[in-house]
This record gives sequence, structure tokens and C-alpha cells, in this order.
Amino acid sequence: MNELIIMLVLDVGVALLLGATIYFCTKLNNRVKQLQDSKSELAMLIQQFDESTRLATVSITEIQRASKKINENIEAKLQKANYLADDLSLMIDRASKTADRIENQISNGRSAVSSSTKPSASDIRATREERTQSDAAAQPLRQPHARSNTSARSGRSSTPQDVSGSERKSGGLEAMIERMSELRGTNGSDAPAPKKEMRPMARMRSQSEQDLIAGLRADERR
Repeated sequence: MNELIIMLVLDVGVALLLGATIYFCTKLNNRVKQLQDSKSELAMLIQQFDESTRLATVSITEIQRASKKINENIEAKLQKANYLADDLSLMIDRASKTADRIENQISNGRSAVSSSTKPSASDIRATREERTQSDAAAQPLRQPHARSNTSARSGRSSTPQDVSGSERKSGGLEAMIERMSELRGTNGSDAPAPKKEMRPMARMRSQSEQDLIAGLRADERR
């Protein structure tokens, strides 16, 4: 009896242990299934990560290429800007030099023009002398003109009313010849002669003038 009870107790204990093992095995199986399912998801995640890393590497290479191109363009533009800055500095220097030269030329030209426009004392004296000479030369021309007018008036008053037209013309010719002789006398002399000396010179006639008057009178009488 005792042996049977012991055997039953042992069997019950073994059965309990087997039930516990079965429970833990089923639980472990479920965990393994979950792990397998998560493993497939992990594989998918790993594939997605790999693809994203590949795209990142491609984009990085493209970014590197673009950055290289941008750097090259920037360097070329910087070189051009440096060349332009050098050219502009040279042009500015030349322009400043030319501006200084032009200013100097303008100042020199203004000083020369001002010095040339200012008349000297000798020029003023020469102009005054020329004016006095011209006035002195115009004086005798005015005097014979007045004398011819007075002589013509006195001739008209002294002659009778029945004087012919030919004699009047001869008188006019004589007055013209007298004026010509007076003009010759005045042109020959630099300074004007006094009035007392001009009267006998106006009355003097040459032989050729007398012959000319005689010929004109003879032609008019014919």
C-alpha cells in the first residue's frame, strides 16, 4: 500500500511537472513566433534603412558635385572680380592723372587768356596815337568840303541869273579839281597844316589841271 501511495504521489508530481513544462513550452512557442514575426519586420526595416542609406550616399555625391561646381564658379567669378578691380584701379589712376592735367591746362589757358586780353601801356598809347592821327587826317577832309560849299554859294550869288548850264558845270568841275588837289596835299603830309597855309594850296593849280579845265570847257561849248 505504501508503495502504491508513493507511486501515485510520484506520478501526480510528474504530471504536474509535465503540465508546467507544457505551459512554459507553449508560452515559449508563442514568444518564438512573435520573434519570427518581428524578425521579418526587422528585415524589412533593414532593407528600408539600406535603401535610405543608398539614396543618402547618392544625394551626398550629387551635393559634393554641386558644391564643387559652385566652388569653381565662385572662384572664376572671384578671379574676374579681382581682374576687374585691378583694371578699375588702373583706370581710376589714369583718370585722376588726366583730370589733373586738364585742370592744369585749363588754369594755364585761363591765365594766358587773361594776360593776353589785358592791354599793355604801349598798346594803349599806340591806340591813342592812331585815334589822334585819324582825327587829324579827317579834319582837312572836312575843311575842303566846307570850303567847296562856301565857294559854290559865293559863285552862285556873284554870277548873274542868265548864266548858262555849261558854265555851272565848269564851276562844279573846278571845285572837284580843287578838292582833289587839296586831298593830294593832305595825303602827302602826316600832320594837318594850319588853315592859313591850306587856303593858298587850295587855290594853286598845275598846268595839267588848267589844260584839263580848258579842254572840258571847249567840249561843252561845242
